[in-house]
Amino acid sequence: MKKSFWFAAVFMVLALISLPFAIRRVDGGKEEIIIAREVLSGDLAAAEGIILQTAACWDGHLFWNTVYAADSGKEAESSFTFASRHVSWDLVPIKSAQLRPEGGAGFGSAFTDVAAVVNPDNLPFSEIIKAVAEKAAAGETYSCQMRIGDYYEYYPLVLDLEGVSVIYEGDYQKVCGWLSDFFHISTAEDRFDVTVGKDFGGQLVSVSAGVDQGEQQTDITGASAFGEDGFYCIFCLEDMDTGAGVDRGQNKGIFFFPWEQEKQDLFHLDLTQVRKACEYPGEGVPLQMLLEEEEGRIYLTVREQEEYWLWVYEIEEDGLVPVQKLSVGKSSFDLCRMLLGEEGILFTWDNNEFSFAIREEEGFRLWCSGEFPQDPEKTRIGGNPFPRENVCLFDGERLVLAAFEDWFEMNVLLAVYDGSGMVYSGLYYNGGKPDPEIPFAMSAYGIVPQGPRLWKTDNIFEAGTEGNVRPLEIFLHTQKD
Repeated sequence: MKKSFWFAAVFMVLALISLPFAIRRVDGGKEEIIIAREVLSGDLAAAEGIILQTAACWDGHLFWNTVYAADSGKEAESSFTFASRHVSWDLVPIKSAQLRPEGGAGFGSAFTDVAAVVNPDNLPFSEIIKAVAEKAAAGETYSCQMRIGDYYEYYPLVLDLEGVSVIYEGDYQKVCGWLSDFFHISTAEDRFDVTVGKDFGGQLVSVSAGVDQGEQQTDITGASAFGEDGFYCIFCLEDMDTGAGVDRGQNKGIFFFPWEQEKQDLFHLDLTQVRKACEYPGEGVPLQMLLEEEEGRIYLTVREQEEYWLWVYEIEEDGLVPVQKLSVGKSSFDLCRMLLGEEGILFTWDNNEFSFAIREEEGFRLWCSGEFPQDPEKTRIGGNPFPRENVCLFDGERLVLAAFEDWFEMNVLLAVYDGSGMVYSGLYYNGGKPDPEIPFAMSAYGIVPQGPRLWKTDNIFEAGTEGNVRPLEIFLHTQKD
């Protein structure tokens, strides 16, 4: 929230400062967009036939769509429109399913509840809290540590769904108890630190508690993918210090939760209908999952130490069948996105590293790995755009990647790769190359990419679908014609 607030405040200040500049700029040449190219590395000829298209806006009222060739000095073609009503784009949350311990009092977390009368039945591990409360005298605060396994063999669990509206069938509390037995994550030797307080009348008025896992701190991590008839998900216990998977005898696999759709954004879900689609044979930690329903495939990215793997599964009537396991690179940084396209899958990491795996008749093959030419050391509000907002094109011989230089800029970075590495990179200045004596670039006029953006905040959002706005696209010359 703090990052988002600061980001919004900076944006508003820039917009206010830019108002007089923007008015003069728009009135002086609303359709005369100048693109200046700077070759950063390699041979410009490698960009032959590549077309860039950008969509810009100012204050939700003025809009430009600009098309220009990456390899020539021809004038850019730009169309301009004006909207009397302010246009905005909604952020669409990514759909996800996350298994977690009930009440938030999970692995290493803590909570406090203070009231005139505290009801232990409304709190996590209520049986333990009741047992501790019995030991406390009226007007006293009492603390002790209890072994969770003496009261609960398995962690009480709930399933959180984000980005989708669901009506749960049946008694939710009983269903969650059923989930706990189904996934059966052992409480092992974990302890529960509890402090209770009673008033002088003997009423329980405060509870503070938290789970103590000892030396090995673990958490539940996982991945999910949503389809029309339900969603697939996989969960894993992860050692928070080493990043390795942890085995507590839990139910491992890829699971399918079927649902029934009532209307466009509302589903009925009976959690007890979950079924295991397949066993999970890997030892790594699952990170991201994609569903390709028309092709009947599931794609799962897994990290094993610092090596990342792509698992490909075929969807059969009786479950999932693994058909390929492919190494897609090594990195000490976190995987940011797995982007599925017609020609292959692009993997991006937080430090601008990437890998691209192409489709072949036999499956996928790693075609290229490298680093996008965006300074990873430069501090930007929201981080570098490329790892989470980019465009990708593969023509069989070249991999073309593009992204905005900054979240506030219309300038575009373009990179072209062959199977051996990068053969060209260039920076394309929207509005001409800036004068170093002028402190503000195009963003100072408030001219920014259209549509919602993939901010690197506590919540990452997908691009909105209103109007199918794509702030940046790339084509081949034959495609654009």
